[in-house]
Amino acid sequence: MMKRGSIFSIFVLALFFLALPLFSARDSSSAQSIKILFPQNDATYGPWSDTYFDYPRTGGKAHHIRISVDIGDDVSYYRIMRNGEWVQYVGNRSMQDAMQNDSIIDFRSDDTEPLDLIGYLSALQNLTVVAYDKDNNQVGTDNVVFYLAVNLDDYYDLLSSGETVTSHYALRPDIADAVSVNQEQLQSSFPLFTLIQTMTSIQVKNKFTGEVENHTRVHLTVKPAVSSVLGTPADIYTVIPKELAAFNNLTLTGQFQVINADPVMMWHFAAVENAQDIEYDVNVPINTESVDKVVPIAITSESGVKTSWYFLIPLVIPVILLFAIVYFSRFKKK
Repeated sequence: MMKRGSIFSIFVLALFFLALPLFSARDSSSAQSIKILFPQNDATYGPWSDTYFDYPRTGGKAHHIRISVDIGDDVSYYRIMRNGEWVQYVGNRSMQDAMQNDSIIDFRSDDTEPLDLIGYLSALQNLTVVAYDKDNNQVGTDNVVFYLAVNLDDYYDLLSSGETVTSHYALRPDIADAVSVNQEQLQSSFPLFTLIQTMTSIQVKNKFTGEVENHTRVHLTVKPAVSSVLGTPADIYTVIPKELAAFNNLTLTGQFQVINADPVMMWHFAAVENAQDIEYDVNVPINTESVDKVVPIAITSESGVKTSWYFLIPLVIPVILLFAIVYFSRFKKK
């Protein structure tokens, strides 16, 4: 009896281990029912000057993001959510207008053609796809969060400009923590660049909604303060207190990165040769008392960059020594 029991136990264990890969494969297949291939997490795309088009359904223009997904054999259709709002379902077409109650169109499981995603401009993009089988059961989901760079002129017509306030770059040691830069970098980079920030109250017309909006346009000019910094790379940070503007209240341009959604942004320049310009909109008015709270910082990643004093000191020291020799020689004679 013991022998038969041992054989039976071994048989059961063998069946378990043989079946384990099948269960694992099933779980793995279910987990990979749908995957967003493009865009990717934390990436910044733009500028998007050529990615809007006339949209007949609304009679206006729309902005689109081209996405691509990989789907499993168990997927019959999937839906797309953008920034918490259902915007589209995908069946056997590469693009399909959809509201939440529209009918569902089946599509082949190998149809991974890039899709157009309709939506209004927003710098923060939170994109979710949810896959379903032919019985309308949810079989998988995937999510990406990324940031969108734009061209301001593509989205707003400037109607009028109001008060302009200009401020110059000042050393703010307390800002180093906000941008994850050490004090040594902040201190050494301070004399190397000149930053001039201009903030202008403007009234614009949104090209997509037709609404008139009051914005604050920020223009930042960065230029080398000494010749030795010409051609060196630089990171330009802008720190905006969250009580003045949330990240979704910004319309940013160029290849920026989001360091902190409070918000803190960074623009990278591979080589600062001459004056470089950065421009963005704060989509709410900022009063003149709050202008100094928006702080720009220039940091160079190059080590060993010398200020003008480094080159002047070797020239000044011989003059001082010569003056001292002449002075004391005359004093000795007297």
